[in-house]
Amino acid sequence: MYARMASKRIKWRDRTPANDIKYGGFLSYRHVRIIGWVFMIVAQLSVVFEFNVRLNPASEAGLAPWISAFKTIASLPLPLFMLANFSVILQGREGFKRLIIFYGSLALGLYALANLLVLHFGYTAMHAFVPETTIGDATRAFGAFMPLLGPSAYSLNLFIDLFLCVLLFYFANFTPEHVFTGKKIIIFRSLIILPIAYEIAGFFIKYFISLSSAGGGFDVPSPVFFLLPSKPPAVFLAFVIIVFCLKISERLYLRREGNTQETYKEYLTTKAHSLRVSILIAIVFVAAAVVDLIGSAVAVTVVTVNTATALDPSATKEEIELILSIKIEALVNAGVGGAISMFAVAPIAMLFSYTKKHKNPKIDLFVPIAGISLIAIVYLEGMFQVVVQNVELFVLKLRDILDAITTEDGGAEGGGNAHSLQTSAALLEAAKSLLHSLPFLRK
Repeated sequence: MYARMASKRIKWRDRTPANDIKYGGFLSYRHVRIIGWVFMIVAQLSVVFEFNVRLNPASEAGLAPWISAFKTIASLPLPLFMLANFSVILQGREGFKRLIIFYGSLALGLYALANLLVLHFGYTAMHAFVPETTIGDATRAFGAFMPLLGPSAYSLNLFIDLFLCVLLFYFANFTPEHVFTGKKIIIFRSLIILPIAYEIAGFFIKYFISLSSAGGGFDVPSPVFFLLPSKPPAVFLAFVIIVFCLKISERLYLRREGNTQETYKEYLTTKAHSLRVSILIAIVFVAAAVVDLIGSAVAVTVVTVNTATALDPSATKEEIELILSIKIEALVNAGVGGAISMFAVAPIAMLFSYTKKHKNPKIDLFVPIAGISLIAIVYLEGMFQVVVQNVELFVLKLRDILDAITTEDGGAEGGGNAHSLQTSAALLEAAKSLLHSLPFLRK
C-alpha cells in the first residue's frame, strides 16, 4: 500500500520505463501525418476555386464559403506534420541525416512538380495560343498570378517549411564529431540563424509581391515563388519556442545528480515525457494563436495609420479603402492571422504520443507518395474543369496577362487596341477549336 502511494508521487521527470505512467495518446506519428496529408489535399481545392473566381467573378457568391473553409484547412497540415516530426526526432528512429534527406527530397519533389505543371501545361498552352510567348514570359505570368490566389497558393511549399524546421532542430541539438568540436560548437549552433533568416526573408517577399498588383511591390517568377515558405510567422515562432524548451528541458535533466545521456535516452521512451511534450506543444500552439490574434490587430492598426498619414489629403474615401484593403490582403497572404487554426490542433496534440510505434514502418514511405499523387490529380483535374467551364473568360484573361508582359510600349506605335482585340479573337477561336476537337466535348 505504502509502496503504491510512493510510486504515485514519483515526478514525471523521474519516470523510467519500469515505473512509467499508464496514459498514452492513441494518435501516432503515422496517424497525424495521414490527417495532415488529407487536410493538405483538401486545401488545394481553395486554389482551384480561387482560380475559378478570378476567371469568373460571378461564381464568387457560390464558392466564397467553400474557399473560406478550405483556406482555414490550409493552415492545419504544417503543425500536424510538426507533431509527427517530434515523434521521429525524439525517438531517434531516424538520424538527422535521413530526416534532412527525407524532407529535402519531398521539398525538391513538390518544387519540381509545381514547375513542371507551369512549364508543361502553362507554357505549352500559352505558346499554343501566342507562339511569341517564351518560357520566361510564362514563368513571370504565373509568378504574378499565383499571389492573387491568396495564402492557399503557398500551401504546396509546405515541405520547404518542414525542411527548414528539421534544419532548425538539427543545428540546435546535433553534436558534430568532426570539425565543429570543442569550443567550435558555438559556430555550429550559430548556423541556426540560416533557417530563421530564410523564414523572415520569405515573409517580407510574400508581403511585397502581394502588393505588386497595386504598384507598391514587385513580382517574382514562378520558380522563385515556389521556393517561398508557407507557414505563418506565429507557427514558425511556436516551433522555435518548442525546440528551445525541449533543449532547456534536456539540460535541466542532465544537471540533476545521477542523470546521464543514457538515462535521458531511456526517459525519452517513457509515456511520461511524451505527455509532457504533448502538453508543452498544446500550450505553445494556443499561445501562438493568441499572439497571432493580437499581432494581426496591431498590424492592421499600424497599416491603417500609415496609410492614412501617407496618402494625399485630397484622396477620396474609396481610394483610401482600396489601398488599405490591398495592404491588409498582403499581410494575410504573408501569413499574418494564419495561425488561428492552431487552436484546433492543440487538442490533437493532447491525443498524440510520440512513443507510439508501428510494426511495419515501410508503409510510411507510401503516405507522401499517395499524398503528392492526389495533389497532382486535384490540380490537373480541377484546373482543367475550370478552364473548360470558363473557356472564353480564360482566353480573355490570358490575353490580358500576355499583353502586359509582351507589349512593353502598350501600343505606342498606334493600333495597340486593335492588336489586343485581334489577339483576343484569335485566342478565343483557337481555344474553341481545340476544345471542340476533344471527343468527349463534342455534342
